[in-house]
Amino acid sequence: MKARDAAALASLERDHRLLWGLTDALHAYVDALDGGRALRRGDLKAIASGLRVVADYRHFEKEEEVMVPVLVRHGFDYHLQIFDDGRREHDSLRYLIEVLHQSAERDLNWNLDERERISRVAHQLIERQRRLSTRQEARLFPQIVARLEPPALGQLTEQLCQFDESSAAREPTLDVAGLTRSVLGFYRAHSASTLPPVRETSPGARRTLQEA
Repeated sequence: MKARDAAALASLERDHRLLWGLTDALHAYVDALDGGRALRRGDLKAIASGLRVVADYRHFEKEEEVMVPVLVRHGFDYHLQIFDDGRREHDSLRYLIEVLHQSAERDLNWNLDERERISRVAHQLIERQRRLSTRQEARLFPQIVARLEPPALGQLTEQLCQFDESSAAREPTLDVAGLTRSVLGFYRAHSASTLPPVRETSPGARRTLQEA
């Protein structure tokens, strides 16, 4: 992939890396929950807040308000299946994130039914978000770099960067990478099970999580 093409997708790939890290953290947390091991107060709320900021307020809006309109203006069909699938998945993921956020308000004061519900919701969220990111990187991103002419790629890059700057100015400060490391470090240190490694999806994903 040329440097210009990689730059056009850098903003989206960065979000995917952060979201994959947050789902790793959520997996570690729910693994401890399911196993009846000690849970650290505040972790579920922190993870749910991170997902709300990065997925809902940043990444989903970025795709819906910037990426898709630019692609449609340059010849992509608005009703392309991967766009329709993405819109449906965004709605489902927003709901699941909200359920986790509400559950976190009763942090560690859950009965058995509530614990089982948190586990079900968390596993659904992890699976859906990872499947969506993987599908986009395998099917959509290659189409973007193959079909868009350099001026259109430049326009997409510029608008994505502008969205990121605006988003950073209006969102609360959140060290997503630090949160992920903290949660993973705590639960891996207190677990006998082996959790899945952080997944690498693309050339950009081979960089370590440095940014939030």
